[in-house]
Amino acid sequence: MIKRWIINVIDRSGSMAHLKDTVIKEYNIFLNETKQNINDIRWTSILFNNEVNVLNDDSVVNILDLQDTDYSPVASTSLLDAIGRACRKIVDNTVNYNDIVMNIFTDGNE
Repeated sequence: MIKRWIINVIDRSGSMAHLKDTVIKEYNIFLNETKQNINDIRWTSILFNNEVNVLNDDSVVNILDLQDTDYSPVASTSLLDAIGRACRKIVDNTVNYNDIVMNIFTDGNE
């Protein structure tokens, strides 16, 4: 059986405030299209600003849509810390995956 892991690293720094509605909408579209097409996927979402937090890390079928309360852009950007956290999760992982995909959602601003 093919095992996939999708890791989403999502910028929630203050510069993303004007994109908040778009990020939530596009994340949910991607999540729901993924659920419809393939259900043997591990789905991880890591949110970052001046802090890095894991929002979810479970089978895609158990992941809920991103809500307004989950995503509030404020503070500064810690992109490298967030990528490092994602890489650490991959290194510490004990499951063999055929595919690991990392998506980074950011505007590139500090």
